[in-house]
Amino acid sequence: MGSATDLTSLADLAAERLAQIFGARPLLVQLWQDNQTVSAARGGEMSADMHVMPVHTGSRVAGEVVLDRTSEPGPDIESVLTELSAALTALDAQQAIVRDRDQTMMALARLATRGLDPGGHRPTRGAKIAREIGEQLVAAGLAPGEAGWAQDLERAMTLRELGRCLLPADLWMKPGKLSEGEFELVRSLPDRAAALFDELMPANDTAVRWHDLTRSILAGQGERWDGGGYPAGRKGESIPIEARIAAVVGAYDAMTRPRPYGVPRPHAAALSQLTEESGAHFDPAVVRALAARGTEVDRIRAAHTLAPEGDHELGDHRAA
Repeated sequence: MGSATDLTSLADLAAERLAQIFGARPLLVQLWQDNQTVSAARGGEMSADMHVMPVHTGSRVAGEVVLDRTSEPGPDIESVLTELSAALTALDAQQAIVRDRDQTMMALARLATRGLDPGGHRPTRGAKIAREIGEQLVAAGLAPGEAGWAQDLERAMTLRELGRCLLPADLWMKPGKLSEGEFELVRSLPDRAAALFDELMPANDTAVRWHDLTRSILAGQGERWDGGGYPAGRKGESIPIEARIAAVVGAYDAMTRPRPYGVPRPHAAALSQLTEESGAHFDPAVVRALAARGTEVDRIRAAHTLAPEGDHELGDHRAA
């Protein structure tokens, strides 16, 4: 059962293995993890006349297998229960890695926006908006359809602003245009941010997609749909979809959040500006996806915005 990567597939694999042994599916395979319950293989009616066998992982009861009385337990079923226990233990370990990773990510995200986001809402706001856009694009067949892709996108977007800690705070706070030298610093930021991410959070087998999405966002969110962005001057669909989403989310967030030196735009005005720049700065499909999820995006914006945030967005600077 080592090929199972989540609770549902593990329950299904166990049910298939038991069906091979007994020639019929078990009455029930039920597994529990982190307040999640997954059931599989209801192969008949439940009754009082049945075998109920617990599945243990260490000291925790992590599930149960239910057989009718015609399927007598024996060495084969004990072997399946042992395999199931080992696979659940491995999943528990993997979930612990994910929890630790998510906590580390949020700490890094808040560090990157320290002093700019008093309520700590900013990483969550952008990440949740990105997930809405991602789900809309997946539904339209315009983004990867693998299970959990939009969720991994949300996690990756938490670190979208990691590179801020690499530049002086007064540069982000500077009103108006940057000097040529200051703008060159900003242009170097995507590559430097991606390198910092690699150093802080090396890739591992349990989070390959999340790692690739995060790195792609850091390296590519400064690009423009028309090829006029940085650092590589990529154009159109040669820019990864996650970086195109990050560019739209960053611009929307910059326009709608309160700042000491400017009044935030309402959702409709920000969407109008994004639409105007669609096809030049932004991927038109991503802008349309944001528009399609407008009600939920506006709700997220309002729920995760409290205090003024006095800084610039990556990409809203240009050299003087």
